[in-house]
Amino acid sequence: LVRIDPRESRVARSIEVPGDALAVTSGRGAIWTGTSIGRPLRIDPRSGAVTAPPPIGARGAPRGVATTDDGILVLVRDTWVVDPRSARLERTLDAGGFTSGVADIPGPGFWAVVSDGELVRFADPDLSAPPARVRLGPGTLAVASARGKIWVAVAEYEY
Repeated sequence: LVRIDPRESRVARSIEVPGDALAVTSGRGAIWTGTSIGRPLRIDPRSGAVTAPPPIGARGAPRGVATTDDGILVLVRDTWVVDPRSARLERTLDAGGFTSGVADIPGPGFWAVVSDGELVRFADPDLSAPPARVRLGPGTLAVASARGKIWVAVAEYEY
């Protein structure tokens, strides 16, 4: 994992992590990365100390990692919800396919883009209710939220 000094446009620090760092996000007082060894890592931004929880299991390398009000989300076949304090797996959520992106929403819940072309909303406070689904098609790639709206990148869409 490499930290860049934006004023100098140069590498300011390099932090060795187990496996390859495949995704990165910041939030909850830490830097979070998903790695090729299939576990999320919490990195202290000041000291560079790496905290790795016990292995979660052989479910694949993460496609992404995101910080939300609900915890740290690691995107693999399932969506892992990781506790930001302990860096341990709290639960897994099945969105019905590979999750390729998430967007946080105020309060509990988030929107997720699933590889089969659906936008999925996990919204109840404990994330246990079946998610709401919006079918957009196979070109659905990424999702973001801004000012109460959800935006989805779709390669091809017919209106």
